[in-house]
Amino acid sequence: MLLKLLTDRRLWFAGAALLVVGGAYGKGRLDQSRIAEIKAQQVQLDLKDNKIESLTQSIKSNAEALESAVIRAQDREAEQSNLEQKVKDYEAQLGQADACILTDDDVSRLQIIR
Repeated sequence: MLLKLLTDRRLWFAGAALLVVGGAYGKGRLDQSRIAEIKAQQVQLDLKDNKIESLTQSIKSNAEALESAVIRAQDREAEQSNLEQKVKDYEAQLGQADACILTDDDVSRLQIIR
């Protein structure tokens, strides 16, 4: 009986067909898992690209803010220098006057300028 089953060609063909179908199914599952893995990697790359883009935008924004702050500091420094020169000029003008007495208004102006 066992010998009869082993010699039956239909069983061999059925077994071969099962092996082919099983192999195709396994290969399909393997391909699907690889596709899913590739998609997951693509999502991770997209997230990294978005993060890089966000950081680049942040760097540009910070650079613009820094440039603006430097310009404001230079403007304040120029204004400070201008005010100091006005004080020196006013003191020189007072020094050139003969026997000049400062009034309360003059004192308050000097204090405001300084």
